[in-house]
Amino acid sequence: MKLRYSVHPNGGLFFVEAKEAKRVEQIEKALRVAGTWGDFRELLPPGEYLRIVSSMTRKPADDEAFNANQVPGFSKGQYPPWHQSEMENLLPMSILQTYGQRKFSEDYGSYFHISPSHWHKLVHDLSVLGFKVEDEKGNVWLANTHDLAGLVQGNGTSH
Repeated sequence: MKLRYSVHPNGGLFFVEAKEAKRVEQIEKALRVAGTWGDFRELLPPGEYLRIVSSMTRKPADDEAFNANQVPGFSKGQYPPWHQSEMENLLPMSILQTYGQRKFSEDYGSYFHISPSHWHKLVHDLSVLGFKVEDEKGNVWLANTHDLAGLVQGNGTSH
């Protein structure tokens, strides 16, 4: 399985399936650049717009000005998904228990916080288990072949 990594603004590493990371990147771009609800609909992955507007009290017209704060969950940080809280469903518990520390967020509940200082050993152990870890450009990272400095400085993918 291909995993994409990033560092969350809270300083913790997180991993997400590469396909899901691309979907979230498309959503984040739509949230940033859409000028109208029609633009937003066109920029989203297939089916995402219908999922969003089905939870709203009224469907906005395509020519209405778009504001990301109108998207359910966006202003509370609940949309797009916070993948750091979903790693339990993705990574083996042995990895999370070895490298992570269970923390609590008032908005999301319990999650595993993984310090970037564990990067090289963690990527090695994931590789041994059959995972491929890639950056936002699709470059596969192997333990001891890359420096994490750029990632820690914020050059990684956003959640």
